[in-house]
Amino acid sequence: DVYFNQDLDISPFPMVPTAAQDRVTRSFSQEVRLTSPGDQPLRYIVGAYYQHSKRDIDTFAELDFCLFVASCFSGPAGGFVSGGVIPAVLADNRITFKQYALFGQINYDIMDTLELTAALRYDIDRRRQQDLSPPVAAVPPGFKATYKSLQPKFSLAYSFPGGTLAYATMAKGFRSGGFNSNDVVTREFKKEELWNYELGFKTMLAEAMGVSRSEVAKRVAFIMSGGTEGVLSPHVTVFARNAASGGTPATGDKRLSIGV
Repeated sequence: DVYFNQDLDISPFPMVPTAAQDRVTRSFSQEVRLTSPGDQPLRYIVGAYYQHSKRDIDTFAELDFCLFVASCFSGPAGGFVSGGVIPAVLADNRITFKQYALFGQINYDIMDTLELTAALRYDIDRRRQQDLSPPVAAVPPGFKATYKSLQPKFSLAYSFPGGTLAYATMAKGFRSGGFNSNDVVTREFKKEELWNYELGFKTMLAEAMGVSRSEVAKRVAFIMSGGTEGVLSPHVTVFARNAASGGTPATGDKRLSIGV
């Protein structure tokens, strides 16, 4: 369960003492995978994913009646005067998700220093929403839609002597659509798909210094990516890592990120 509350009037006066949203989610998910041994030139992973979720979203507020009669500051010297609090249900929605996915990935060592990766994922997302806000009809209004996407990915990585890695990746991303709680702007928002292209490298900028916990490795990565509009977005990341962390982020890690 998740509960949100905020000061909607953004003032020291309780004109809107409560503006909140209560979310209750019940979900079941399961993923199964079949993975090959990792010590062979051709490696693979195939799997399936399923999720079934139900979410109740209750959006409500408390409004001071003085807002409707323009009397909030009718007290002496313009002081605040409450006209009484009115509860208001802004939206009450019940949403059901059923998500299915099949995926697979192959990694092949063309040479000891050159690796090819090819992956494919297929998503199906079935969504249904009912509006339960009063007044509720005998059959609450409902909306449903199915969003599908086939997402390929290809990557080529080359390892240079000394630990430098250069790579090129092309992949398609997917974000499912859905429904808003009302149609003030639009009731349904469509799915989003994006092609992403990356060219980058990872390399050691300094040798490890000593063998104690102060051993530090510095790496730099440069990524050039572009979406469906063909806009390139260079990004440089430099970080220093405590080698004693075993390759995972740890206290004392330093990171500098510069992007456009």
